[in-house]
Amino acid sequence: MKINAEKFEKYTPPGIDCINQLKLCLAGLSAAMGWSVSYIAKYLTARANLFEYSLTGQVLREGARIANFNQLIHDGLDSLDGFLMFYIVMLGLLVYYYLYYYQGSKSIYLMRRLPNRWEMYRRCIALPFAAIVTGVITEIALLALYYGIYLTFTPQQCLPF
Repeated sequence: MKINAEKFEKYTPPGIDCINQLKLCLAGLSAAMGWSVSYIAKYLTARANLFEYSLTGQVLREGARIANFNQLIHDGLDSLDGFLMFYIVMLGLLVYYYLYYYQGSKSIYLMRRLPNRWEMYRRCIALPFAAIVTGVITEIALLALYYGIYLTFTPQQCLPF
């Protein structure tokens, strides 16, 4: 898919390759999503512990209970830590964009003299803010998906509630 750079140039500081920045944001979001998939491995392990295995097949252990959803998500390596790292990097990008105006001939004073006094701040905040909002929406969607998997594939009598 071809992305039109002219649409996005007004949302990054002048001189920064906005398409490259978008690709890096998408790569970071993809990495956070990949990290969250560790929940599936934790869930499958917890679910397997509900059963006893014999030559005839698997049998549900009597009185077996699976850990609650919150424990599975946050157990060991937190499945949502990738999103936290992504948000921290995006806040760092916001600071970098602001400091970018102080480098070389990209004068902060010129940006402050523009007719729209919020132009510089919009260019500093737009892309990191959009990436953070996208990350939050993605994180909520993945949590809903994982909770659906938890409720659907866990035997009813093994749920902790």
